[in-house]
Amino acid sequence: MLKKILKFEWKHTAKFMGIVYLILAIATIMGCFGLHSLQTDSGESELLAIFSVILFSLYVVSIIGICIMTFIYQCYHYYQTTYSVQGYLTFTLPVKPITIFNGKLIMSFGWMLITGILSCLSVFILLVCGIGTEFITELFEVDWAQLSFEMQRSLGMSFPGFIAYMIVCMLLGLLSYLLFVYVCMAIGQLFHSNRVAFSVLAGFVIYVAMQIISSIVTVISGYRGYSAMLRGETPESVTTPLFAMSIVLSLIYIGAMYFGTYKITKDHLNLE
Repeated sequence: MLKKILKFEWKHTAKFMGIVYLILAIATIMGCFGLHSLQTDSGESELLAIFSVILFSLYVVSIIGICIMTFIYQCYHYYQTTYSVQGYLTFTLPVKPITIFNGKLIMSFGWMLITGILSCLSVFILLVCGIGTEFITELFEVDWAQLSFEMQRSLGMSFPGFIAYMIVCMLLGLLSYLLFVYVCMAIGQLFHSNRVAFSVLAGFVIYVAMQIISSIVTVISGYRGYSAMLRGETPESVTTPLFAMSIVLSLIYIGAMYFGTYKITKDHLNLE
């Protein structure tokens, strides 16, 4: 049934996201033209330089706007199909609530992930088209082995390991942002009026609580790391527990918000 829910969600979101990616493609073309013109401009045409700056500025704004637009749309779509009038149709389907929730979460996360990948690809195309093949040449000329060695010595983590850690953090971050909004919506819909206000209030309380917990964990971990440095331990023995703790803490937040959203939606759904 999860496959059918994903197909249903795809049909209802693909059209809008297709328009978003079309805008991204147009923005990338404009950005490439603007950056290339700035790189090759000899200063003879002031009008062309101004136009190129405008195109490149529009590209930067578009990239930021597309990422924000994707996130807002996914949250809006979730609210409309779960807690508004459309929620009646959603929950009359002969499917378990957990399957519906997982389908919506997976599709929203997938769209955000695709947007992030396409945005990175857009920036790469911009650099290649705007700067030229010199950009790729410089990438191959970087001494990656030396860079990895320096990172291992200073951070206790190789360059590939650091990249893997950053990717995991970004994926957990995307999932955490979605679930944060979802759980705030779930709490807000418990009230008969001023649902948006109560959702915002719930978000503020949850955010403060998460920051307090994170600060306490950071202070404790930082103190232990500082003590380890004074004892002359290797950077790996100091940084690895810190990195691991940040991932574990993110997983705890995600688990709590996931369970809270599902539990409220399943047992206390209010579609009035």
